[in-house]
Amino acid sequence: MNIEKIAFCDFDGTLSQGYISMDFMDYLFKENLYAKESYEKQMQYFKETKTGKLSYDAWCEKWGQEWANGLKGQDSNLIQIKSSEFFHNFKQNIYDSSYGLMNYLKQKGYTLLLISAGAYEVVSLAALELGMYKAYSTKNHIENNIYTGKLKTNIHLLGGKRKKIKNISDTKKIPLENCIAMGDSISDIEMLELVGIPIVLNPSLDLFDFTKEKKWTIFKHNNILEEIKKLLN
Repeated sequence: MNIEKIAFCDFDGTLSQGYISMDFMDYLFKENLYAKESYEKQMQYFKETKTGKLSYDAWCEKWGQEWANGLKGQDSNLIQIKSSEFFHNFKQNIYDSSYGLMNYLKQKGYTLLLISAGAYEVVSLAALELGMYKAYSTKNHIENNIYTGKLKTNIHLLGGKRKKIKNISDTKKIPLENCIAMGDSISDIEMLELVGIPIVLNPSLDLFDFTKEKKWTIFKHNNILEEIKKLLN
């Protein structure tokens, strides 16, 4: 594919409600496919993040390693089947406007890439659902169709999204000033600052305050399509 400009899009909170990976983990746990010890740790990390005891970046790091630990020994073919079953119901959480937004960006010549710290098993399905070109997210190491308990990627770590975007830009020789980045949380700043068109969509409180300082425009999912048409026309 001849790529001239890219829209780098976060998923959770930006294009969809909730945390797809946490919901998927709940689903797998109920199906007895995710280790109880890891699940309990994940719930504790999530609670500590919500109360401010754990930073978002620290949570992502702990989440990633425990995500791998919890799936250790599972058959990747079975998890793939369960991913599809889960996503069939989860996709109702995707904002209606996200579909129109992605279609419009494609019409304007943007290649759509989903850049997420979330689990590849389900994030990749979200990218497919939205008609995106590819998803870059947290992948587990799999050997002989079995999860090894190790991670294959580091996109969930602080600076992970920035590193991935710069690598794509350098490899494809695409000026980042021609690109869009779209995010909702403080962890998305590292990619929003890289591009010519930062789109702050459904921002968290922390990102909202930062956005005001940067004088970036804030969008909500219920008006994003109309507003981005004004921005890009």
